[in-house]
Amino acid sequence: MNGNLKVCRLGLFAVALIILLGLETEITILLSNPGELIFRQIENNQNKWKIRDNNRWEGIRNRQIVGERIDLLSITIDYIDIRRSNDSLNLGFVLPESSNVDITVQENATNYWMKPLQQKWPAKFNNFSWNSKIIDYFNIELYHLYGTVVILEKSVKTIAPIIFYYRHLPNKIDKYRFIFFSGKKVDLYFKIIQRSTNATVFDGQFLDQPIKQEIEVTWVSRDQNGTSYPDGMYEFVLKANFKFRTKPDEEYSDVWQFYHYNKLN
Repeated sequence: MNGNLKVCRLGLFAVALIILLGLETEITILLSNPGELIFRQIENNQNKWKIRDNNRWEGIRNRQIVGERIDLLSITIDYIDIRRSNDSLNLGFVLPESSNVDITVQENATNYWMKPLQQKWPAKFNNFSWNSKIIDYFNIELYHLYGTVVILEKSVKTIAPIIFYYRHLPNKIDKYRFIFFSGKKVDLYFKIIQRSTNATVFDGQFLDQPIKQEIEVTWVSRDQNGTSYPDGMYEFVLKANFKFRTKPDEEYSDVWQFYHYNKLN
């Protein structure tokens, strides 16, 4: 009896402390272990979506994708850098001209997001470095980070591919990863067009893709002879047929321009 009373008092104390600290509370959590409840709420508060270090939004927040559309989650340069102790996490991208951009970094399994506050970036290889405390806490690997750098004020959606790294950059760029997310089961058809020649340099299809799954397209930026495609603007053209769609006569399509460079510097 006394033991149950003690747990009840501790449970009430836990709820009172959470309310006093202004933390988000889920009433569905049982009070059989009030200490665990307190630490869980403090942990959630520390990792929540908010401005950090006066230079970025970062934290855990939900992402909702519904309906008959394909969302582009990421265009990244395929590269794995080896981490040394105390290395900061970096993202890099190249702009051919000074531009306003919207940068988004995310990881699906944990709903981790990061968005730098800076929008105006110069015409060069740009770098943004940030503290990896939250990423380390959730054991998020560099390869599982998704990202886009959207060039604003363009008539066609234009992307600068992101590279994630710790300290070293590759000598040459020859592979890209395109990550999409569909709200419905879908057949996906895609191609990459070189803008300067209007030639298709890559195409493919993924059929019967399951609902709410990432769809990854990998492009090696070399021709059949192993010659690298030239620097410049390319287009990723996507068409999709959704299964059991509400408007069966309409075909979904989208286009993203992106910059390709064989070297970052």
